[in-house]
Amino acid sequence: VSICKSLMAFGMAEYDDACKWDVETVHVLQFIMMIPDNDGYLGSVAEYIEENRTLDRWSKHPRQLADFGNYLGFDRKMKEFWETAPAAKKRRYFPVHLWWVLTSILPLRATEFLLLPGDCVRTEDDKFFLTVRRTKLKKTGSRHGYTIAKDYSLHEYEIPQELADEIAAYKKAVGKNLKHDKDTLFLPGEKTRLGYLTYDQMKRLLRGFCEEVMGDGDYPINIGDTRHLAMINLILSGGSPVICRELAGHESIDISSNYYANLSTVVESAAYEAYYMGRNE
Repeated sequence: VSICKSLMAFGMAEYDDACKWDVETVHVLQFIMMIPDNDGYLGSVAEYIEENRTLDRWSKHPRQLADFGNYLGFDRKMKEFWETAPAAKKRRYFPVHLWWVLTSILPLRATEFLLLPGDCVRTEDDKFFLTVRRTKLKKTGSRHGYTIAKDYSLHEYEIPQELADEIAAYKKAVGKNLKHDKDTLFLPGEKTRLGYLTYDQMKRLLRGFCEEVMGDGDYPINIGDTRHLAMINLILSGGSPVICRELAGHESIDISSNYYANLSTVVESAAYEAYYMGRNE
C-alpha cells in the first residue's frame, strides 16, 4: 500500500520535486524504467533521484560505489576489447566505450552525455574540441522550457586527437543512419518517438556489454559511477573545490566535498592493482 501511495504521489509531483524523490526510491526507479517508450524527462528524473543520494539532506551519506578494483578491472577489459573487437561490435558498444573514456574524466551527467550533438567535434589550430550539452538545472533547480534547446546550454572542452578520431570513425560506420529525429551523436537503441538513445536504453546497453565482455550481466558498475570517478580523479590530481563544483555543476562546494569520502579506497585499490599487475609502482 505504501509503495502504491508513493507512486501515485510521484506521478502528481512537479519536475523539480520528482527529481528529489526519497520515498520508496528503488521502487520508483524500477517503475519509471518499466514505462514503455517513456518521456525523455523520466530518464533525467531517474538520474537525479540516483544522484540525490549524495545531495541536500542526504549529504552525510555519500554514494556507495563498488569496490574500486572492479572499476580498474572494467577499464582493463574495456581496453582489451577495444583493441581486438570486430567493427560491428565496436559500432554497437561505442556509446559504452565513449561513456567510459570521456565521463570518467569529464564529470558529465548521463543525460548530458546521451545528448551529445551529432556534429560535436571541431578542429582549430591542430586542436580538437568537443561540444557537449550541459543542463541548466544546476543553477536554477527547475526546467526552463521542456526542450533540449532551452534546457541545455552548449559548452566546449579540448579533447585528444585519438578521441576525436574514434568519434569520427563511429559517425562513418553508422553513415546515413546517424540522421535520426534528434541532433544527437548516438543512434537510438531501438526506434522510439523520442528519437535518441535514452537513459534506459543506455543502462541496458551497459548491462549487455558487461554480460558479453565481463562475463557478468550484474557486474557492479552503473552509468552514474563515472561522474563520481571523474570528480575523485580531479581531486587526486590537485583540482580545487571551486573547479570541482563548476565541472560537476553543483550548487555549492559542500556538495562536491562528499567525493573526498572515497579517496582512501581509491588510493588503496590503485596500489594493489599496480602490485598485482607487476608494475612495481
